[in-house]
Amino acid sequence: MTNIPKASDLLRLVCDRIIEQRQTGLSLTPGATVAFATNLRTVHELVLQLEEEVEILEEQVRVIQTRTAAPAAQDPLTSNVVPLPRRRRFAVVPPSDGGDAA
Repeated sequence: MTNIPKASDLLRLVCDRIIEQRQTGLSLTPGATVAFATNLRTVHELVLQLEEEVEILEEQVRVIQTRTAAPAAQDPLTSNVVPLPRRRRFAVVPPSDGGDAA
């Protein structure tokens, strides 16, 4: 299992740090500015990955729904698909050649 931070946790951390400065204002040192920007970039990348995963999952759901649509749900007047009756499948047994298997 990978140890990827959650976007919500990183955003909560950023918000908490900003709220701590509500009385005095926000003044960042160069190191804190770099850390702040790095955290925001990480959150941005995580959100992009989540958006891509959601798009993939939505496409999979759409494909599955179109595949599982019942033929009865189609309009018989506009559909040119005619269901054929099902045939029973039989097991094919090769004929015996009368030889000795041993």
